[in-house]
Amino acid sequence: MSSNEDVVDMADHKNKVSRETAEAAVDEFFEYYEVDPEDEDDDIRGQLMKAKRRIVKAVMAGRLEFKTETNKKGVEEQIVYQHLKKPLANGTATFRYREMGGRAKTAMKGASDNDMAGKMQSLLGYLSGTSAGIIADMQGVDYSLAESLSLVFLLL
Repeated sequence: MSSNEDVVDMADHKNKVSRETAEAAVDEFFEYYEVDPEDEDDDIRGQLMKAKRRIVKAVMAGRLEFKTETNKKGVEEQIVYQHLKKPLANGTATFRYREMGGRAKTAMKGASDNDMAGKMQSLLGYLSGTSAGIIADMQGVDYSLAESLSLVFLLL
């Protein structure tokens, strides 16, 4: 999968950032997608706040970045880079998740409503231009960070 343009190797991603900077970046990400934990019921709000804390820590550690980039059609979109703590066996060290859209939602149609892992893997596989199987190959903190990101995307 290393030939895929959406999977990039960014070995120099070790930029550490302050908590304040990380929180501001995550708040901008949430605002971009108009996700407000206060608008959700208690169960979802709790999950979303836990995910937000995990995302902030990943930004602080330099394992997650949010960037605005111009796509091939000349349209700006929100891009998320996830730098893996433990690169995959195929050499993938960084995932580049494109902006969430309708096609990403339809990528989950094969997963049952009760299969949250399947939905998450299909969604992030589509957004990264890889596959659900590649996302499923992540382990530990990399996988839990992917779950946290997908929770935000699934609320859209």
